[in-house]
Amino acid sequence: MRINRSAMRAMQVFETFDKFRKPLSLNEITLELDLPPSSGIALLKTLVQCGYLEFDRNSRTYLPTTRIAMLSSWVPDRLFARTNIIPVMQSLADSTGQTVMMGTRSDLSAQYVHVIVGKETPYWELLPGTLRPLASSGIGLLLLSTLNPDELDYTIRRLNIASGDRALHLDFEETEASLKVIRRQGYMFSRNLFHSDQGIITILLNNKFFNRTLTLGIGGQTVHLEENLENYLRLLLSAVRDIEAAAKETPPVQEQNR
Repeated sequence: MRINRSAMRAMQVFETFDKFRKPLSLNEITLELDLPPSSGIALLKTLVQCGYLEFDRNSRTYLPTTRIAMLSSWVPDRLFARTNIIPVMQSLADSTGQTVMMGTRSDLSAQYVHVIVGKETPYWELLPGTLRPLASSGIGLLLLSTLNPDELDYTIRRLNIASGDRALHLDFEETEASLKVIRRQGYMFSRNLFHSDQGIITILLNNKFFNRTLTLGIGGQTVHLEENLENYLRLLLSAVRDIEAAAKETPPVQEQNR
């Protein structure tokens, strides 16, 4: 799939502000994004004219406007309004010291929706929004395990078309055999797929949010996860029960008429 570079660069500008969390000059932004100054100034001027950035002439720096915050401020409230997902994730990270992540499917990719880096895993470089291959990542394979045969066949054919490399094409029978193991054990333990010495233990949330299936996982050093597999599975299952109980006790969110 071809990426629109202009759209990507605009998003990277806002990610740069999120990284540094201060007003930034043209030079700082273009250095961070490896952009030619001419391209950088054109992009920033457009974002200023659209109301997404403000420019201070005295300091010659840019800063996101509150419009950016308002655009997506509704997402956490709407996505998690009937849940205690974020506090539960924080509790898991605090009690285990490991990184806790929530994932979902985004078309032909798996995506981390929320990530809390544990005190014992500061080396994890995951950000909310990070995409992972649907058929070769822990959360991706777990999500694929929820599909029926027809849905899986259709998804595999789309993945094969998108890959463009016949050597990387997936076989339905082999993939289904792997997914049967995941369904039988009720969780996915991916070893060394993200990094050579790191892994993720992840399970499914039974409730759907915005019609999305979510996963909840604990990530860390593969050896450490193997040593604590039984305990971490127990903690994950307990966390899912807490989330589901809170969702049942909270009345549904009413849609707002605009």
